[in-house]
Amino acid sequence: MGKNFNFKKPSMAAPSQGAANAELAKMLGVPTETASPHVRQIEMLKIEFLDTHPLQHCYSMDEEELDWLAENVRQNGVMEPIHVQAKANSRYTIIAGHRRTEASRRAGLTEIPAIIEQLDEDAAVIMFDSTNLGQRRSLSPGERAAAYLRIEKAATNKQLDQNKTTAIISEITGDHIRTIQRYKRLNYLIPEFLKRVDTGVFSFLTGVELSYLPNTEQEIVLETLTIHNKTALSESKAKALKELSKQNALDSEQIELALFPPKKETVKTIKLPVSEVQQFLPTDMDKKDVLQYIIDAVAAYSHQ
Repeated sequence: MGKNFNFKKPSMAAPSQGAANAELAKMLGVPTETASPHVRQIEMLKIEFLDTHPLQHCYSMDEEELDWLAENVRQNGVMEPIHVQAKANSRYTIIAGHRRTEASRRAGLTEIPAIIEQLDEDAAVIMFDSTNLGQRRSLSPGERAAAYLRIEKAATNKQLDQNKTTAIISEITGDHIRTIQRYKRLNYLIPEFLKRVDTGVFSFLTGVELSYLPNTEQEIVLETLTIHNKTALSESKAKALKELSKQNALDSEQIELALFPPKKETVKTIKLPVSEVQQFLPTDMDKKDVLQYIIDAVAAYSHQ
């Protein structure tokens, strides 16, 4: 499961997760516990002054989950502060805590505890996406793929060590490093194929294998499947296409043969008890010669 993303507030998180949060906080320039307490102060902010993050539209919210969370807020209040970024117009952009904010609004609250971050745009993106990846296990493969790619680009902009960043994000989100790499491959799928991965028509690994095909070849694969009135594709065939594409560019004929090879003609056979024809066979004939003798006899008869 994913892990809660919290840079400052002490928690019962596993040591490895806490270390990952601390390390990422250091990389992003988040003040440490020894910094000025004013930087880390929790403030009560009016919900009406909070704006959603520009990337929030990339994540869907489950209505039943929000209703449950709203009821929890009514009974227990907001247990963990949200994280926001100050804007020039006395408003704030939510970096982490969109669901808590919406649940609080539904619960009738007008204020919510918040920590005001001092992050640049790229650091804010890393924190924003890491939070969503770590706390939401119901995200579609496409949503996770896009988020991991945004983190990678933001880390590049900040000149962070990609391998180290990925290892830390892996600890926070609960996704293995290799899984993260595979998720990022999905960003190379054409929209129709990504949709099929999201809806389960294609398996996750089928999508990963197809992602190695150039878009032009993916389009031919889609056209070929459509002609045959097929929507699904096995991982083994997707992998076969990837291997063929490595050798040279695939055309429609090669893709057709790879996906729908011609069926071999079924050879009809008959069972003939030797005892039924024994009287017509030469004596002492070996069994291996019986079949050929019968074939020759039938051929000679058909030419009479």
